[in-house]
Amino acid sequence: MYQKLLLSGIRIKIIGDSITAGSGSSDDSRSGPVILTINGKEYKEQMGKLCWASLFSSYVRELYPQSQVVNRSCSRLNSTQLRDNLSQFTDESDQVILLMIGANDRKQEDGKEVLGRNLKFIAEYLKNEGKTVILMSYPPSTEQNESRPELFFYMSDVDRILEQTAAAEEIRFISHYNRLLNYYKENSLTVEEMMMSGKGVRDGLHPPDRVHRLIFEQVVREVETL
Repeated sequence: MYQKLLLSGIRIKIIGDSITAGSGSSDDSRSGPVILTINGKEYKEQMGKLCWASLFSSYVRELYPQSQVVNRSCSRLNSTQLRDNLSQFTDESDQVILLMIGANDRKQEDGKEVLGRNLKFIAEYLKNEGKTVILMSYPPSTEQNESRPELFFYMSDVDRILEQTAAAEEIRFISHYNRLLNYYKENSLTVEEMMMSGKGVRDGLHPPDRVHRLIFEQVVREVETL
């Protein structure tokens, strides 16, 4: 169904935080035009080509030139900031929303409950606006990264909350967390090997080019089978 719409022309909006914006990719460069201003902070367009969102945008532009992918993701964004600024993130012309949010909620002691409430509100808001919503979880991060003292819960918890929200709201869900864990297991790879490889400073949270490409491939499979 959506492959036909891609051919005829649709607008896909990507919304999320630093992983969604492209952090971790070797050519990460938020140096384009200002896309959003939240609490006085300006967020600029990703100019790098190797993060999953840019790969997906290029893919759609090449195969479906009538369609458009727009990335409106902001580093350090949490679900409360997104909820409070939803009108800045979406436009009337958006038809499909790819939403990856929740990693930064782990910095709040009550973050699980806050994330669950906010996701419900955001999903219902977007559905009422006539958008097709696809929730997505994050790639697994390393054990060392997840053991940071400022975090109150794990990526596996974020994955579970997103999945529960998607089921309750009857929207699609891509568990990058579980799909990548399965891929690593099938190929005798570890999270540490995948997340700590590649160019640039590796922190175990923001994925390198190799993982960004795997996320991109999963998004393509999901969107083209909608």
